[in-house]
Amino acid sequence: MLNSDSRKPGPNRGPARFILLGVLVIVMTSTIVAAARGQLPLPVPPQGDRATASRPENPGHDAGRDGDTANGQADSGNADGGHADDGNAAPASDPERGTDDAPAPTGPFQPEVTTTQAQALPIESETTAATADRSRVRYLLSENNDIADSEARPDASGTWTQWAPGISTPYLLDVRLPDFDPAKPLNGITVILDPGHGGKDPGTAGFDGGGNEHPEKVFNYNVAQRVIPMLEAQGAQVIPTRTGDEWVSLYSRIAIAGQYATSIWQALLEQTAADTAWIGAIEGGFQVMRSINEDTAGSGGRGMAQGVGMNEAMRKALDMQLQLTNTIYLSIHANASNDSSVRGYQVYYTPSDAVYAAEGERVRTQPDGEDTKPISPFYAHYDNDGRRALAEALAQALGESVPELNKHPQPVTSGNYAYLREVGYNAVMIEAGFMSNPSDLALLLDESVQQRLAEGIIRGLAAYAEALAS
Repeated sequence: MLNSDSRKPGPNRGPARFILLGVLVIVMTSTIVAAARGQLPLPVPPQGDRATASRPENPGHDAGRDGDTANGQADSGNADGGHADDGNAAPASDPERGTDDAPAPTGPFQPEVTTTQAQALPIESETTAATADRSRVRYLLSENNDIADSEARPDASGTWTQWAPGISTPYLLDVRLPDFDPAKPLNGITVILDPGHGGKDPGTAGFDGGGNEHPEKVFNYNVAQRVIPMLEAQGAQVIPTRTGDEWVSLYSRIAIAGQYATSIWQALLEQTAADTAWIGAIEGGFQVMRSINEDTAGSGGRGMAQGVGMNEAMRKALDMQLQLTNTIYLSIHANASNDSSVRGYQVYYTPSDAVYAAEGERVRTQPDGEDTKPISPFYAHYDNDGRRALAEALAQALGESVPELNKHPQPVTSGNYAYLREVGYNAVMIEAGFMSNPSDLALLLDESVQQRLAEGIIRGLAAYAEALAS
């Protein structure tokens, strides 16, 4: 029953309220539509990786392993990136590289383009408020006269298809680094630096002798904060995936990495009469992933990167990134194991055969699963040799810098990790040590050791960059 006061005479505000409400709905709707079309930057929620505080021996846990177990270590449920049930899915229906919907070049085309003006990434957050500084590097563009066809061909077993070989972008990008300078060995290099976890996701945790808990997310961030100024001092451009104790989903991190490539390609192609609509479509997909900022399949946060294999959009996105040979994706983590005797750093990389083995098993055993329906063709065009070389350079440098943590029998290992699978750059993940091991934990909490870990990372990247320039 209505209160009698509600019936008292007074100003008739009903129509006015409805009018104001209608205006507000129209404004909000138009803003959302514009953002979805890439006309407005979408808000970027805080960052972080998904993980659980307790997990079995799981090097690379933070990478979201798609059911693969490295070194016989079971995945601990910290799948920050595999196509497992916790939101780590391989690219959605996205075949290997190349897409037939790529528009043919139109108008006059300049085969050689040098850019000197930086373009800000379309993001409304300091999380990745970096600019694509192209003044240090020459980017040479040419028409791709041999665009990969989009035909999906059966694999050897006949149970799955894979994208036909070839680059799918309608243009090819040749990166020319400046002459190698030992004083600035990372000049011309861009590092997308990913401090694992954050915000509501603590990652794993270690407990010292007094019973105090030390979340992994804090260690990851502290090491990253030491690495950033060193990278910049060596000439690198740094794009962090988080700048504080923020939640950033795995797929938001993948989108941050992807948007760096789209910003460069867009700027270069805008200098020509080339059609860039295909880039806009990919950028829009990354915007959606960042705006939703969740990892589960039901949330829609996986966006273009969803399910086994790769759809057309992600295939092309990875092909764009693959050609940016001066860009590195580096994720920093600490590990944990049910076996407290396991210790030592490891560096993980994801080659094509590891992805194929893990995803192929899913296709054969779970053809109607959440991550395999529809089943997209397999993407097999990572720079496997480059990824391995990057991992080996970092592992060697870490061993020299922090020999106390050089205790694992497999310091370099490969597997299917979404962090690394869903990007086309050469990418690695460092597990600096096991927080479940008392000796490792004491070292990881030591600020002098964190400093030496950062220095080892810089030396490893410098060694890789020198080899890249030779």
